[in-house]
Amino acid sequence: MPSHQPSSSASLPIAPHLPSIVDAVRRAGVLLLAAPPGTGKTTLVPGALRDGGVGGDAGEIVVLEPRRLAAREAARRVAFLRGGEVGGEVGYQVRHDRRTSAATRIRFVTEGILVRQLVEDPTLDGVACVVLDEFHERHVEGDLALAMLKEVRATVRPDLALLVMSATLEVGPLRAYLQPCAEHHVEARVFPVETAWLGGGGFAGARDLAERVRDGVRLALAETAGDVLVFLPGAGEIGAAADSIEAGVARGCEVLPLHGQLEGDRQDRALRPSSRRKVVLATNVAETSLTIEGVSAVVDSGFARVLRHDPGRGLDALRVERISRASAEQRKGRAGRTGPGRCYRLWGKGEEVTMAPFTAPEIRRIDLAGPALEVRAFAGRDPAEFDWLESPDAAALQRADELLLRLRAVDTQGRVTATGRAMLALPLHPRLARTLVEARALGCEDTAVDVVALLAERELGRRGRDESAELPCDVLAQRELWREAKAKGFAAGLCRALAIDADAARAIERARAQFSRRRAATRDDARGDRSSDGSADEHVRRALLAGFPDRVASRADARSLEAVLVGGRGLTLPASVQAESTLFFLALRVLETRGSRSQVSAISSVDVTWLHELGVTEEDELHLDAQGRVVATRRVRYLDLPLSEVRVDADPEQAAALLGAELARDPWAVFGEHKELRAFVARLRWLREAAPDLGVPEFTDAEVAEVAAPLCLGARSLRDLRDASLQPLLEARLPPAVRGRLGELAPARIKLPSGRHAAVHYDKEQGPTVASRLQDFFGLRDTPRIANGRVPLCLQLLAPNQRPVQVTRDLASFWTNIYPKVRNELRRRYPRHAWPEDPLQRSP
Repeated sequence: MPSHQPSSSASLPIAPHLPSIVDAVRRAGVLLLAAPPGTGKTTLVPGALRDGGVGGDAGEIVVLEPRRLAAREAARRVAFLRGGEVGGEVGYQVRHDRRTSAATRIRFVTEGILVRQLVEDPTLDGVACVVLDEFHERHVEGDLALAMLKEVRATVRPDLALLVMSATLEVGPLRAYLQPCAEHHVEARVFPVETAWLGGGGFAGARDLAERVRDGVRLALAETAGDVLVFLPGAGEIGAAADSIEAGVARGCEVLPLHGQLEGDRQDRALRPSSRRKVVLATNVAETSLTIEGVSAVVDSGFARVLRHDPGRGLDALRVERISRASAEQRKGRAGRTGPGRCYRLWGKGEEVTMAPFTAPEIRRIDLAGPALEVRAFAGRDPAEFDWLESPDAAALQRADELLLRLRAVDTQGRVTATGRAMLALPLHPRLARTLVEARALGCEDTAVDVVALLAERELGRRGRDESAELPCDVLAQRELWREAKAKGFAAGLCRALAIDADAARAIERARAQFSRRRAATRDDARGDRSSDGSADEHVRRALLAGFPDRVASRADARSLEAVLVGGRGLTLPASVQAESTLFFLALRVLETRGSRSQVSAISSVDVTWLHELGVTEEDELHLDAQGRVVATRRVRYLDLPLSEVRVDADPEQAAALLGAELARDPWAVFGEHKELRAFVARLRWLREAAPDLGVPEFTDAEVAEVAAPLCLGARSLRDLRDASLQPLLEARLPPAVRGRLGELAPARIKLPSGRHAAVHYDKEQGPTVASRLQDFFGLRDTPRIANGRVPLCLQLLAPNQRPVQVTRDLASFWTNIYPKVRNELRRRYPRHAWPEDPLQRSP
């Protein structure tokens, strides 16, 4: 019998409601039950359903709990209340642990357990009722279980009873989703909880948080009389806080951790009453899932570890984040369970306006590859067409399907393959399941199970307590250290010497044992590795590549600690990797950092030939070097990761396309200071504007580039284009009537009386302009005209010093009115030049 006696069942607030709850389930088949924490819904409702005849004698009542710790503890409490032991009438089944028998009729399970049962047996043979507890936590497996159960009821099991209950149930959306259904609400006495805001700030690491927690616990112990419940993000922060509190605050109190990685007896110590005052350091498992008797004060760090999918890395990562206001209120309420209490918040009151009102559902935060595979196996259709309570993001589902295809869990039609079915039999993320399936085929499953357990659980290293400790980065080297610690029973001294977290190492051992038991149950020959010692490591690395095909990274050389991951993410390797020659590796564990590069803490080397076996692409890429020459590089890529590159001869068409693109971007940057060409284009543009009826093309920069495009064929550099003749191609675009008379309509040069040919400049603001010495115009009475005589030229009449004497379009008026006035000045300044009185009668 358990050593702790729970509160009398008759005194729990939900007790008077039990007959109505059972009746509603029997009548409606579906019931939504809202009951605050501590009312006894988890403890009393499953037994009441059983006693009320729901499911008869043989039908099983399955209760879903969001966490392993909650499922085990609930089974113990219910078994004790019903006068039995766990594994008899009441049992539990969680990841890595099962206590059930043929006599079990109330089975507490975690959400993933039921989802896999539904995938394997959609009729749920033998199950009479399913209870979804603490549904407000909105884990993706809980959402998936609800959707599957709804479909089962609608298709093959209309008799299956369904009860959804929670402390803070949002009834509206669920009512609409599950109609028709019944509802029941339970009120409970709430004792006042006084709140104190102690200030704090952001998360600066386990040590900093431990100091703030220590100060909060000191206040709580001084100002209250009961036990103290402290909320922290995870096991690492709990360990650091425990060290800090025990060093100077505890004074005869028991400081007890409470999280899902602990052994059952250590969890029990935190949950059961004690003759000494307790300080319980818990994760958010104690927020609603568990009730700890005797708590009168809560110290809330304000942080939790939240699982999120990082699209840039393609991984789920546990991140320390600020909790929501709703979560803060849930935590605060734990201090008012049995009487008035106090809540010490390690943040400022003003910070609460920046906190999210509610915690986002997990389906909005994590990788959906596992749920997507389960939906395809259960429903045989696209997860996007599945009837979710809350539809997942379409892009997240697409990423999930892409990963499943890459893992070969589904075929190109989305059908689950034999490999996918084998993966579903393993209670693991699809990546890890794929690794074990491949390891089985390669004969290295025993070794791979160790590695998968390492990857499935939290970091093996003691990073949370000793940031200077560092494990080797290679995952197989980590495995060897873990096996060394295991051989000595995970002795504390040895684990410290090896830089291993003993609790993490034990959790890995439990995971490995569970994987091994499941493996033995799903195959006939659960023998050891068939690979020889020399090939086992290589085969495990190949199996890891099968599970993490998009986690390949490369570095430039063996001295570099910087690498690039498939997808372009920058990585930084620890200094220990420098001794290795691995240029290609799997980034199996990536730690979030504030910088642009992520830190890698677990890798597995990859032989480049394995990537070629999986499939690579070859592509010739062209670019222009600093001299404007076309350079072709043949790049071999695995996905988008470059494996090798060599210089090759450029394909003529591709070279022409590259040069053409440069032309299209800015033709004059290609042709440079090609004065004659610029002058010719200016003539054509002017003629179009001056005589629109002639139909001259506009010759914009884009048209010039288009006309020049044929010059790219056979060219190998921008210089080749500059040296080519573009003018004939431009002339060929002119209307025939203009092409033959261009010299007449828009001459490039005109002959002056002096016999000199002067250029006509068409790009001047004042229009077509000729600049020459004034003497060159002696004998010319009127201004020359162009464009069929429509446009007079602008004449710049220059003195011997090449400065304009006059700029005019009326040469006759200049001779009559201006020349006589400037003649004397010109004679005085330039006596060696002739300045006749009558320039029209004088030869130049």
